[in-house]
Amino acid sequence: MWFEMPGLTIIDLEPDELARAWPLVRIVSPWLNPEAWQGSAEELMAHGGGVISVVAPDGCLHGVATYEPIDKSRAGRVLYVETLVTFELSRRAPVRQFLCDSLERLAPALGCDAIAVSMPVGGSVPKSWRSADWLAGARSDSRQAASRRCAPRLLFS
Repeated sequence: MWFEMPGLTIIDLEPDELARAWPLVRIVSPWLNPEAWQGSAEELMAHGGGVISVVAPDGCLHGVATYEPIDKSRAGRVLYVETLVTFELSRRAPVRQFLCDSLERLAPALGCDAIAVSMPVGGSVPKSWRSADWLAGARSDSRQAASRRCAPRLLFS
């Protein structure tokens, strides 16, 4: 546990906890079976990345994000977020906001100057991420990329 919000906690998932995240992950990656999810997350962890999750007091996971710090020739060190999924019962999306805020805190701790998020076309990010310092562009795999400099510059990836 490394960041808290009333009623919610962000945790790093360990390899033996990854199966708990699969029901959420399959919402955005329905082709992944539990074994494929486990394998891809463990490979990500082996390369310096990880999986963080939003946990409610009852232990249920309400959000998951996978991340990996990568070096880009033009952008420098970037925190690449491929999976970002939440279960929300509110249009205000407090879980998504909490997860995104946590990624913003994590990026500088990993030496990253920017965050790049891949999400399904039509997916949404918190209002605070839809400001002038965000860019979004279509990609050929029916996903869009949104990128943000951690403070406060622009990044397009």
